Amino acid sequence: MKIGKTERKLGVAIIGNGMLTVAGFIALLLVGRYLGKEALGIYTFFLSIVMISSFVGGLGLADTITKLIAIDNKNKQLATKFLKIIFISSIIIVCIIRWISNIYNLTPDINWFWLFVALQAIGSAMLAIPGSILRALNKITIYFKIYLLIRIFFVITIIGVIISGSSISTILLLQGISVLLILIFVLYWFISKKH
Repeated sequence: MKIGKTERKLGVAIIGNGMLTVAGFIALLLVGRYLGKEALGIYTFFLSIVMISSFVGGLGLADTITKLIAIDNKNKQLATKFLKIIFISSIIIVCIIRWISNIYNLTPDINWFWLFVALQAIGSAMLAIPGSILRALNKITIYFKIYLLIRIFFVITIIGVIISGSSISTILLLQGISVLLILIFVLYWFISKKH
């Protein structure tokens, strides 16, 4: 039986999504097991805010650019404009969530918590644009490698924090910084290569 190009890409997508999900579960299990219930609650609160902020702050532009590039490859130039819009909207959404959280006294007792949230939310929302461009250009394996690298780095960060005896705030800081560094690398890679 001969496997076609579409079947291979579908297989890569299924395996990639499975690996990303497993890496996320491992991260949650490690935090809950070794750092305790309070740290797990703070971590899931952090992830929830990041997901809401990056989803709402992204304004659906990642899906839009995928469609625009599928229509015409020259539309990749819109990516920089979309990135600027996402940057600003993500900051606004994080500020709104912080304001609501302060009203209801939901903010954890961690210095710089909202800075960590902003770093992660902005990085995650902005990474959606290069990811969408890679999907539109049929570079699915590169897309999954980047996102798997992020998840693996998160798990390694959590293991390092557990071994060193640090706190949950160290995990949040390192994850925010790592997302921004990977975003800078991905954007540099996109700028330097002609797709």
